Amino acid sequence: DKYLSASIGLYDFLMSCQPDAVASPPVGKLGWGSAILYKITGDQRYLDTNQKITQYLMDTQHKDGYWLIGHESLETQPLKLSTDVTSEFSAWLFDYCAELG
Repeated sequence: DKYLSASIGLYDFLMSCQPDAVASPPVGKLGWGSAILYKITGDQRYLDTNQKITQYLMDTQHKDGYWLIGHESLETQPLKLSTDVTSEFSAWLFDYCAELG
């Protein structure tokens, strides 16, 4: 119970930090935590958060499958960043599916 309570408190804090907390590059863990909280509690707000984050990730993915973070094109984004971000965002989407079935 204490870990669940702490998780809910952290979720509430993160959601209060900025109005677009679900629409910025560092949202992966929030999406994963929201999926887990929904799985445990069944509270719709956690599923709604996860779905918004999932949509953000899908909307910002390039049609060729990669993501850009702070760059206008794949040519201007360092290869290391492109590989890192694309791997991370893809992993988050797989984790969401694993939690939500």
